[in-house]
Amino acid sequence: MEAAKKKAEEAAKKKAEEDAATFALERKKAVDDLNHQLPIFLNKEKHEKETNALLDAYNLRSKELAEWIARRDEGMRSHVTHKTFGDTTDEVQDKIDHLRDDVDAKETEKLDLETLNNAINTRMKLENRPRPVHEVPMEKLNSLWNQAVVTEQGYKKCKDSFFLIIQGRRLNHHHSGMPSAA
Repeated sequence: MEAAKKKAEEAAKKKAEEDAATFALERKKAVDDLNHQLPIFLNKEKHEKETNALLDAYNLRSKELAEWIARRDEGMRSHVTHKTFGDTTDEVQDKIDHLRDDVDAKETEKLDLETLNNAINTRMKLENRPRPVHEVPMEKLNSLWNQAVVTEQGYKKCKDSFFLIIQGRRLNHHHSGMPSAA
């Protein structure tokens, strides 16, 4: 019986040593996991500050672009002072050329803002933060842009119509023997 008791004690001691070794391995794994996650926790604040800075940059740039689009569209809609059809055609073309000058750079800016908006939304999702509410959402920028494009297309159609009217008047006057009024 003494031998069985000794054997049971040795088995219990061996089991306790195995349990202690298993616990030590699990504790080491837990510490390693925490050490691995510590930089993530430390960088979280930095990451969120970077995201907030991107958000501020987006809001500023999108507001500036929306204001430029509104000024451009208003400039296209402002009345043309016309004396003759020829003067009106020239004035409309000058307005189109003048307002078209910055369009390529602003279109690139709009595309950059779309990319920035997508990056911000991705970062916010990774940070488990709600989708941001922008001062000027991308949808509004796209809507303003499309509205300005439609206005410009209307101006171009107007210019083409004036040109056709002028040509018709010239032909009409030429065939009737009267001097051209344009």
